[in-house]
Amino acid sequence: YDGAYAWYNDSKRILGFRVNPLDNLFEAGKGRVLAIWDIETKTYEDLPIDMPTSSLRRIEWITPEKTARVNAGFDDGSFEYIVDVPNKFVTFIGETSGMLMGGVHLDKDLKLIAMAGGEIDGPGELEPVSVAKIVDEKGKVVERRVFDDNYFREYVQVINNHTVAYLRKTDFENQHTDVILLDFKDGVEKVLYGIDKWIYNLKVTHDKKYWIVAADDQIIARKF
Repeated sequence: YDGAYAWYNDSKRILGFRVNPLDNLFEAGKGRVLAIWDIETKTYEDLPIDMPTSSLRRIEWITPEKTARVNAGFDDGSFEYIVDVPNKFVTFIGETSGMLMGGVHLDKDLKLIAMAGGEIDGPGELEPVSVAKIVDEKGKVVERRVFDDNYFREYVQVINNHTVAYLRKTDFENQHTDVILLDFKDGVEKVLYGIDKWIYNLKVTHDKKYWIVAADDQIIARKF
């Protein structure tokens, strides 16, 4: 859980969690409580918000000291939230099972969250569908695209408010990876690069001019 905290600008407080040992860790809503820690006094203030999960995996600021992205869940499921810290308010933005391998990316400059991977499509659904989407800092879905195929989509990156990049991969026995640029305006997955193996760790440079991946013993970098 080394990613489950975010420093305040005063370097004296941390938005993190505390463990509640009196509760059942396997029961929803029990186990870990979102809290603000004062590292000088070693005291904490709980955030009394409804976050029905058992563990906190990732916390990072969208707007420092005001809004945060929080990822939480069980071993077999993951959930994304946006937390308004001063007002102690939480917005649920999606069930993200299948998105743990870099499938959620926060662009702090644009204040947008990109998500790619498996998502439960609605109440009563059991199997996740493959989706890509963009969510704003208030938890509103700005763009969403559902795919009717068996590809894995992961390592998503925000390009702008209607475009994302990610890796699209086949199954283990027929390994192939494409670097994809998706413009939600037309919904077309544009293949930027393809290779007959699985590759990992897609990153986009801060100026959004280059994409970079790791493949075996080499680094591949290309312009968009």
